[in-house]
Amino acid sequence: PSKSSNATIVDKEAYANASEKSLNIRTGPVAKWLVPGILVKKRGSEMVGLVMDTKPGYSTVLFGGCETIARNLSLRPADWED
Repeated sequence: PSKSSNATIVDKEAYANASEKSLNIRTGPVAKWLVPGILVKKRGSEMVGLVMDTKPGYSTVLFGGCETIARNLSLRPADWED
């Protein structure tokens, strides 16, 4: 057994705050406009895709009949000019 498995939490409030901040850092910024059904483009591409599903860091997008996984930060609304 490792030392961390034997550790006890002394300040539960501080631990909860640190855990919450850690979760926010891992998930990154959330695009409120990015929802299933919206038309998007990948940064630097002219091909339009349809968002099928969204997760905290990536989305499933249908591009030209192929379902692909794209990072949310690389997606832009289809009508947005680069």
